[in-house]
Amino acid sequence: MPDIFTQPHDKKDTPADEKPQQPPVAQTPKEMQSVPPEQVTPPPVNAEENATPIVQQQPANEVAPEKKVQLPSTKASDVAARAKIPSSPVGFFGHYKQNPNGIHFANQEDDEQILLFLRKHFITNLPWLIITAFLMVLPLFVFLLFSLSNFTLFSIPPQLVIILLAFYFLIVLNYALLNFITWFYDVGIVTKKRLLDLDADNILKHHLAETEIEDVVDVSYAQQGFFQSFFNYGNVHIQTQAIKANFEYIASPNPATVSDIISDLKALKLNGEKKHA
Repeated sequence: MPDIFTQPHDKKDTPADEKPQQPPVAQTPKEMQSVPPEQVTPPPVNAEENATPIVQQQPANEVAPEKKVQLPSTKASDVAARAKIPSSPVGFFGHYKQNPNGIHFANQEDDEQILLFLRKHFITNLPWLIITAFLMVLPLFVFLLFSLSNFTLFSIPPQLVIILLAFYFLIVLNYALLNFITWFYDVGIVTKKRLLDLDADNILKHHLAETEIEDVVDVSYAQQGFFQSFFNYGNVHIQTQAIKANFEYIASPNPATVSDIISDLKALKLNGEKKHA
């Protein structure tokens, strides 16, 4: 009986002189066996088969160039930019001027620069200008009306008519002059240190109010109606500390710019106080 444990029936006989094949083993050259591992040179690598991205590393002692980042404008830069605006004189009918030339006020310090000069927008004079023009031509219409109707209540000597007309026109001119003086001397001034508001009701009565920049709490403005939006003027409200009265620039031209200038001065003042603290 054949031994099934030592010689299976499906295994072919192998010649005695033929040895079983074994997987090839990489032979190490003799000259590399005695070389330390750190001195062994790796075999060349085919660049096409093992293509890997090449990363260029900068030397350790070389500093990478700094990227220039444009920082947003700060309050200090905004104030400095406005201070560099060329100064120019305020016109006779001027109502808005940055860095005005030839403007001074009482108790002004030597190093106190005026940044902003304000009056009410000139368009606010339109109502009294229309009324004045109507009153000036009213006697002419009255004279034509009585001439065409041939109606006279009583006879007036010509000399008296001239006197009455002169007195009438003086009243009209006085009305126009008072309105112009009220507009001309109703002035707002903004400096680097304080805010001033001069109100003139007439030639003999005026009121000056002022506050320091650090006393300003909040600044806002309001524009209402078509004319204020079209001609770009409005009211600038300045809230101060509780112990002081609030400020208000009525019918100020460019109210957004005025509000920004005062807010920038306030922020610059606060930053300066924090640095010294």
